[in-house]
This record gives sequence, C-alpha cells and structure tokens, in this order.
Amino acid sequence: MTYNYAVLHNLCDELRTEVVEHILPFWMHNVVDKKNGGFHGQILNNNTIVEDAPRSIILYSRILWTFSASYRILHKNRYRDIAEQTYNYIMNHFWDQVYGGVYWMVDNKGKVIEQKKHVYAQAFTIYGLSEFNRATSNTTALNRAMDLYHLLKKYSYQSDGTGYHEAFTRQWTPLNDVRLSDKDDAQQRSMNTHLHLFEAFANLYRAHQNDDLKNDLTALVQLFFGPIYNIENNHFYTFFDEKWNPTTDIYSYGHDIEAAWLLLDASRVLNKNEIIEKSQELILTLADVTLNEGVDQEVGGLFHTGCSGNAMDSDKHWWAQTEAIVGFVYAYKVSGNERYLEAADKIWEFVKKYMIDQRYGEWYFRVDRNGKPYMQEEKAGAWKCPYHNVRMGLELMEQVNLLKSTPGEQTIGTK
Repeated sequence: MTYNYAVLHNLCDELRTEVVEHILPFWMHNVVDKKNGGFHGQILNNNTIVEDAPRSIILYSRILWTFSASYRILHKNRYRDIAEQTYNYIMNHFWDQVYGGVYWMVDNKGKVIEQKKHVYAQAFTIYGLSEFNRATSNTTALNRAMDLYHLLKKYSYQSDGTGYHEAFTRQWTPLNDVRLSDKDDAQQRSMNTHLHLFEAFANLYRAHQNDDLKNDLTALVQLFFGPIYNIENNHFYTFFDEKWNPTTDIYSYGHDIEAAWLLLDASRVLNKNEIIEKSQELILTLADVTLNEGVDQEVGGLFHTGCSGNAMDSDKHWWAQTEAIVGFVYAYKVSGNERYLEAADKIWEFVKKYMIDQRYGEWYFRVDRNGKPYMQEEKAGAWKCPYHNVRMGLELMEQVNLLKSTPGEQTIGTK
C-alpha cells in the first residue's frame, strides 16, 4: 500500500511541536501547585488560578497518563518528574487505604470531599498507572492497577457477563444515580464508561499479559460490536437501561470516532485476527459516517452531537477534534484512501486557526460553529485535561516512527 508520507510527516512534525513546545509546558508552568503540591484544580481561560478549587481524580489520572506516556516516548526527564509527582499525589490523597480504589474528589489541600467510586474514574486510574509502569517499570504502580482491575471484577462486573455497573459508594455498594455529571442521562449503563474500561484494560494488558484480563478485554470489545453499536445508522448508542436497551437516539461524533480507533488498537493488543478484521471494517464505516455527518464541510472541525443524520449541537469541543484526527489517520492507514488523511489535515487546520489560544496558551474548551471561543470555559479543570490533545500528538509520533522504520509494511495501531 502506498502512503502519502509527506503529508503524514508534516502533520506529525506540527503535532510534535504543539505537544512539546506548547501543551506540556503550559501544564508544567501554569497548573503545577508549588504551595500545596499536585496540580491546581481549576485554571480559568485567562490563566487565573482558582486557589480553592477541588481536584478530581479524572484530572489527576489523565495527567499521570499524559506525562508517563510523554516520558516513555520522548525520554525527557522533566516529564518523568511530573509523572512521579502525580503518581505520589494519587497514592497519598485519592487512594482508599481501607476499601481500595480511588475517590472522586479531594479539596485543594488533598482532603477527600467526595468518596464516590465511579467505574469511569477507576478505569482512567488503571490507564494512568499502567502507563506509568510502562514508562518507568514501577512495579507498585502495576500492582495498584491490577488491584483496581480485581476490584472491578469483584464488585462491578455483572454476574450475567453483560457489562459493568457504573458507580459505587466508598464501601463498594452500588449507587442508583450513576451519572458522571448533571449533563448525562440518568441511566444504568453508558457507552462512555465501557469505552474507557476497554481502553484501560488494553493498556494494562500491554503492561501485564494475563489470561483473565485478555478474556475480559475481549468481552468488552465484543460489546461494541454488539448492543452498543447501532447497525441501522452506524453510530454507537450512548445510554442504556440495565438490559442494554438504548434510551436515546442522540450520538456523539467524538465518541464514535474515538471508539473506532481505540477498538482497532485494542484488537491488535489482543492479536485476534477475527476481531482485527471486524475493527478494520468498523473504523472505515465510522470514518465515513463521521466525515459525512459530523465534519463541518463549510467551516471545518467536528460537531459535538447528532441525531437522525444531522448535527444537533454544532459546537466544537477540543477533545473531539483530537480524536477525529487520530481516527481519520487510522482509517487512512487501513485503507490508503487519501480522503481520510485530508480530513485529518483539515481538522488540524481548524484547530490551529480557532482552538489554540494564541494569547494564554493551551486550547479553548470549545468554540461555536464559526470558531468563536466560549470565554467562560475553563482552561484546566475536572474535565479539561491534557490527555486528549497530547495523546493525539504522541499517537501520531509513534506511528509515523514505525512507518519510517519499515515503509509500507507497518500498520497504525501496533505498539
């Protein structure tokens, strides 16, 4: 298969510059809390620090993954230092020494203020801990990641094998209200939590190959070929009742394309040909649907949500742009169809023009359809983290480096 290396290398080089010279320095220089340790819980759009803002495990686990992966790939000791500081903060303040698992929220002094244990948060902590182990060979981090995996198997995994319950008290008693935020539907199962579970399990399997883990990862992947996938419109359902009956027709363009490339990545970790073939077919289908429905052909960028083939929310969120870039590059490498590479390149052009804050640094949380930023949105916070845009850059760096080593033979997704 012939690839357009000039475009790939240019895209990779620009993303590397964005990650190394802008995004990572922003987090090291602006968000590190030199007084209380760790990272500030919130930074406003103009870089004003909200000193008393609480700190979420989502923010911290994603920072742990970000700087661990950056160190593993770029070999800069300053990234390792940040990763180690973040790991220690999580273990000292978020980790439940009595019942296991990680708490949802601490205050700016590191005191627990929300004990809820959401599976989504445990998944991201597995993701961060396993990446920290991959980067530094820290065996304690791997052991804690495996502890979380076993806790999820014990308390969250459904006895009928159909998925995972989503939220618990500190003592691992199931909660009725399993929502991640007030914006989510009040339903018992979500595509989002199960997506990040298989993302976490795949990374944990890279660090520690285990037959039980392989089987559980396989079962999670199969859910995305089964009840989570809507074969009638080629989108993923987002919310379900406890029997996996869909409860909404609204879909997320960013989650669609993110799930597609992560499924291909996980299938190659599993090294099962049948699943690899399904994942390759699915990413091309999802790439087509995302490109035809979700990409703004007039202004550029990826819309937020859709329904019945049309955009419902035309805002453009920072994280969705990054997942589209990676997803389209994956589709390009599977097919050789330059339509996908062109789509990735055009979304990056939109990001450069509208989403990167040229004055204060990092990216805006979201912009409207025409690229005007919502200035009231935070620059860093419980959900605004460096994981998506840094992962986009690192993913492209890794894969283009593989292509350089064996042109025409390597396939995106093998790590």
